[in-house]
This record gives sequence, structure tokens and C-alpha cells, in this order.
Amino acid sequence: MDPLLSLIVGFVFGLLFFFFDLNGGKKWYRRWHNLSNKNPLNEDSNQGFVHQQPFSKKLVPAVFIFVLFSFILWYTGNLNPIEILISGGILLFALMLAFHLGPLLLNILPAKMKQVNKAIEKIDELEANIKSEKIEVQEVTPEKIEVEKPKETPKPKAKEAEPKKDWRDGVQDFLDK
Repeated sequence: MDPLLSLIVGFVFGLLFFFFDLNGGKKWYRRWHNLSNKNPLNEDSNQGFVHQQPFSKKLVPAVFIFVLFSFILWYTGNLNPIEILISGGILLFALMLAFHLGPLLLNILPAKMKQVNKAIEKIDELEANIKSEKIEVQEVTPEKIEVEKPKETPKPKAKEAEPKKDWRDGVQDFLDK
């Protein structure tokens, strides 16, 4: 795999993983932490697998993604182990770079997202106006249809069940013979 492509793939995967960790990964991290540690994590804690973690703890998900990426490269037919390790090392570097630059890049994103949200709201308003002008709702009352109820047939009375014989009596009869 081309080293530049592996750098781009690693950086994009790192940003996506950081974004996932920032949104939904905190709950999973809290569950994992409470299962694996004696003292549960505070509810006020904002930690994730990557978010607000030191370098050594950010390295664990990066190595996991590196191993997964290397396996995919090997499985797709790249049998050169040196090339896999070089591509994986570049990917690992890009992942760690994305994990550290993720907060900076995602802080810039909300400012741009406000503009996008305004544009989407304008489009929704225009769409609602167009729909309200074209479609006239006619009220239609459905006619009630009477459904004939089937006649109830009398159910035959159940025969009174004979009391079950005790199995011990059968054993006793066998022994008596």
C-alpha cells in the first residue's frame, strides 16, 4: 500500500474514532472501567477510550487498529511483511496524530456546522412552503362497515378426567406378580 494512502487512511480513521469516542464511547468506557476497576468512575467524568487519556492509553486503541489494518492488508493478498509493517507504522503514526489533533479540529467544526444547519433549516422551510401550497387535504370520513359476528356454537362439555393412577401402584402390582 502506498505510504501516503496509509497516512491518509490512518488520519481519517483516527478522527472518526475520536469523534465516536467523544460522542458514544464515553458510555462504553464508563461500563468497561466500572467492570475492570475496583473503584467506579464518577458520573461527572468526561473520559473516553481516547478522550482525556494520556499517551500510553491512547496507544492501546491505535495498536488495536494497527493490528486490524495489518490483518486486512495481509488478507487482501499483500504478503510482504516488511511492507505491511511499514504501512502499519505509518498508520500508527497517523492515528496518534489524529488522536492528539482531534480536539483541535473538532473545535473548529461546530462553527462551520452552524452555517450548515442554517442552510438546512432554510431548505426545510422552503420545502414545507412548497408542500403546503401544492397539497390540499380533503377530509374523507370512512363509512362504517358492519361485520357480522359468527354465531357461537355451544362447546361440548369436557369429560371429567379420571384421576391419574399413582405409579407406585403399578410397581406394587408388578412386585406382587
